[in-house]
Amino acid sequence: MKHALTALLLTMLLAAGTLWAGVPVNEHRNVAPDALIELTVISGTIRVTGWQKSEMELTGTIGDDGEKLEITGGKDRLKIEVDYEEGEHHDSEGADLEMRVPRGARLKVETISAPITVSEMTAWIDLNSVSGKLEVQGSPKEVKLNTVSGGIVVDDGAGLENLDTNTVSGDIEAHLRFRSGGSFSFNTVSGGIELRLPSNVSADFEASTFSGSIHSDFGGKPEKGSSILPAQNLGFTLGSGGARVKINSFSGPIKIRKE
Repeated sequence: MKHALTALLLTMLLAAGTLWAGVPVNEHRNVAPDALIELTVISGTIRVTGWQKSEMELTGTIGDDGEKLEITGGKDRLKIEVDYEEGEHHDSEGADLEMRVPRGARLKVETISAPITVSEMTAWIDLNSVSGKLEVQGSPKEVKLNTVSGGIVVDDGAGLENLDTNTVSGDIEAHLRFRSGGSFSFNTVSGGIELRLPSNVSADFEASTFSGSIHSDFGGKPEKGSSILPAQNLGFTLGSGGARVKINSFSGPIKIRKE
């Protein structure tokens, strides 16, 4: 009887482990070096890395309780979507996916709660999430990041020319080098914004907050925007200027740090 119970328990444990692991994904598609790659996932974890191949590789797992993977399009534009079968319950652990795409590809990712990490890409990145954290590393030329409650992290490898970041309650953290002529925007309602910059940075800054605070390691004292309201503004130029930096927070703190 003991052996039978032990065997049954092991079978149940193995079944639970298989369920937790999800359905394996291993997909490959030939794509153009500058292809538009679109990925839509509800929940889970997303990691995207650029590489030298003219190929999209997608590996990892999706939930096996009704989730389905659909890939459509061709070499110039590829659309990848993880969704639920009609009528299925949405209680899955979500998709755990790792995608490799050409470094020069254009990337657009949309999720509800999945955190997204992107690295080693050189062109255009557009990430959108409701509660997932968004993180970009490397030297893309243009980046757009939008989330409601998730945080935003940007670590620029000096290739970034245009950056637009928006969150409602998440924090924004950025390590930047500011290319001359570039445009960089940081916007949040109640989250904090912290920029970490090299001491020799050149840029024109405009920072404003309604009820938060502004601090800069590079000097400058915030001015009151009104004799009645608590609004503060800080504008200054570092080096020869050239890069345009706009920082806006309704109630969160703004910090401009020197590395």
